[in-house]
Amino acid sequence: MLMLALYLTAIAAFYVPPVVKAILLYFFPMSVYALVASPLTILLIGFASIPFGMAIAYGQAWRQSASSIRVLLQQNGSRRVYR
Repeated sequence: MLMLALYLTAIAAFYVPPVVKAILLYFFPMSVYALVASPLTILLIGFASIPFGMAIAYGQAWRQSASSIRVLLQQNGSRRVYR
């Protein structure tokens, strides 16, 4: 009888209700993950878009340079028509 009492006491002492278990095993790690992963994801998306922005800016600058050279050649009396 004493062993049964000790056994039941040990079970009662270490019993974790399912709601508490869910909070500890699911909600708490998920909240930590959300707090860490969301900003990292946003940063990674931002950093990943940098090369595209650089390519667009480079393309715009290249087009502007070509346009400027075309205008300079026409102003300097070049007989050739640059389109």
